[in-house]
Amino acid sequence: MNDHKPRVIVTRLSLEMDDEIKRRVLKEIDAEFCVSVCQFEHNIPFLGPNQQVRVSSQNVKWGNYDADWNEVTPIDEELIYKMRECEAVYMDMLTRLEERHPFIYQDRKRAYLRSLQYWNHILDKHKINLYLSSGIPHESHEYVIYSLCKQKGIPTIFGHSGPVQDTKFFVTDWEESAVGMEEAIESLKTKYSKPEEIPLK
Repeated sequence: MNDHKPRVIVTRLSLEMDDEIKRRVLKEIDAEFCVSVCQFEHNIPFLGPNQQVRVSSQNVKWGNYDADWNEVTPIDEELIYKMRECEAVYMDMLTRLEERHPFIYQDRKRAYLRSLQYWNHILDKHKINLYLSSGIPHESHEYVIYSLCKQKGIPTIFGHSGPVQDTKFFVTDWEESAVGMEEAIESLKTKYSKPEEIPLK
């Protein structure tokens, strides 16, 4: 992250423990600004009246945004091309919503382009330099935010539930798990290359 104070976008606000973790993290890093994507206003990790914006998560997973599109920065062909892998995943994620809402291809495509335009605008407008979430991208809008952050070089931090109750592990890239394990295994193989020399006590 650069030398500027953290300007954070936060998703997956709902569970009491997760919300408390985010509040503590934002306080610890002295966040300057926060965009909270959540269903209920009481989940917002309050920073101050002029230091935060709430985006309701109620309808954004369907690609519906409460926005004046005349004020939202357009996207260009270059960004759409760079985000083509995100588009493929997004279109598939909407399959889970079909039990409640049939989604033909044209509707999915429209929802994706709206989401891409909206979140690209939010990240740029508010100069976001950190993405914080209590879980890996699970909803379609979260995946767009994550993919845009990766494209723009914005650091991402995700909480991940472990086998122990009320514990969280934090990762910076959920697509690259067990970072460093291969190197550690190779080091051990070299260190103990001769079985007869391995201490057994």
